[in-house]
Amino acid sequence: MLNQEIAQRFIDRLDRVLDFNINIMDNRGIIIASRDPLRIGTFHEVAREVLVKGLSGLSVSRDEILPPGVRPGINLPVVLDGNPEGVIGVTGDAPELANVAAALKSSLETMLEYERLREEQQQSQDRRRILANALLFHDPTTQTQRNRILQDMVLRTDAPRIALVFDVPLPQNSGLTQVLQSPAIHGSQDLFLQTPDGRPVVFKALDLGNGPLVDTITGQVEIWVEKVFRTLTGEGSAIMAAGSATGSSEYQCFCGSLQWSPELYGMSYHHAVWTHQHLNDAAVLTNRPGWKNSISWFWDSSREYLFSLAAPVELESLGAMFDRKLRGKDRRVVLETLSALDRSGMGMKEAAAELGVHRNTLILRLEKIRQLLGLDPLNRNRDRILSQILCYRLARNPEGEYLRN
Repeated sequence: MLNQEIAQRFIDRLDRVLDFNINIMDNRGIIIASRDPLRIGTFHEVAREVLVKGLSGLSVSRDEILPPGVRPGINLPVVLDGNPEGVIGVTGDAPELANVAAALKSSLETMLEYERLREEQQQSQDRRRILANALLFHDPTTQTQRNRILQDMVLRTDAPRIALVFDVPLPQNSGLTQVLQSPAIHGSQDLFLQTPDGRPVVFKALDLGNGPLVDTITGQVEIWVEKVFRTLTGEGSAIMAAGSATGSSEYQCFCGSLQWSPELYGMSYHHAVWTHQHLNDAAVLTNRPGWKNSISWFWDSSREYLFSLAAPVELESLGAMFDRKLRGKDRRVVLETLSALDRSGMGMKEAAAELGVHRNTLILRLEKIRQLLGLDPLNRNRDRILSQILCYRLARNPEGEYLRN
């Protein structure tokens, strides 16, 4: 930690305020920094004696027979974390020299401690940047370092983890970051990262046990996220004050897919981000109030995700046969009716409630769809799949602007 650059920088800062000559020796007794450039690189026998014998200091007077390279003065060990890193020597014989040497020793040790902490913080930031590039953006140059960094951070590479992407008002983002890294929230096997724009991402480690898989996943994530949100909005919290200032208290968490391997953690993150974007788009395209929940799951929209991977021309071709039958009001009615029925799991009562119509009205709508398109999603699985494809396509072009007369 005590290297020539740091040592010389320390001496240069003192050059204008002290008249004493100062030497700094490394743990071999070699002078690595000095106000006298000619002494750099020479051996200091007294400094070596201080280190070898573990002395608390050693003074040298003019009356003594001095070994080569040694001048009168005081030499004190430079200690960091209980280990001697080197020796600082102050040349002279003034009465106040002992106090000056002690002050310089303390100042140098403080500087070394600061430099060490800064280096550790930089290394931590570098590790997280490398992990972010490897896990979030599939940077091929960082893949080989990924598992080693995870192991250095004492994080299991075989643990099941799920990416959680948070969306809070921007002024509250720093408060969320603090909460997610707090000991009460951050689990020992959780992985916290930040995107380049500062958005927090948590790869939450789960204990799946032997229970029902989906129920176990949702149960653990929901309990944890609710704890995060309670902390954000708790009495006296900094983020609560920020929320009051912005007039917003809306917090969202978007959950990706569960993955067992670091190679696929990035896919979980991609799924969470896609879910965020998809639900925002869906809220606009279908004008559905109340779509926002505190937690949104990728698997609830996995079918739409698979649709999104299909080439647009493929989806156009699958739905093209319905275009000339669907114009104006009919197009919108078909979209909202089939969409409500699909979201309700083909439940008539639930779909009618979502549409705000009587069950008999819904029956009439479905009969009209059957007469108009020949689709009967309640009774034919084939038609249910076609209806899902049609809804996905119509939602992205509800007015049918591309139709030709």
